[in-house]
Amino acid sequence: DSLLIVCNFTPIPRENYRIGVPAADHYVEIFNSDAAHLGGSNIINSDRLMCEQIAQHGREHSVSLTVPPLAAVALKPLDAGNS
Repeated sequence: DSLLIVCNFTPIPRENYRIGVPAADHYVEIFNSDAAHLGGSNIINSDRLMCEQIAQHGREHSVSLTVPPLAAVALKPLDAGNS
C-alpha cells in the first residue's frame, strides 16, 4: 500500500491546497498531527478527498485538501472496491 504525506512547515493553514496524486483514486485522511486528540486545533479533512483530472506537480490527477499549520497529514488511496 502507498501513502501520500503532506507537510506544512509554516504557521499558516493552507486551504484548498491542490497536490498531484499518482493514481486516479479517491483519498481518505488516515493521520493528521493537528487532530484534537493529539492536542492540535483539529483542522482536519473529515470527508473523502475526490480525485480530479486536474494536472498538478507533474501528475495528471490531483486532490484538494486543507493542510493545517505546522502539521503533517497522511492520505491513503481508496481503490474502486472501497470507495
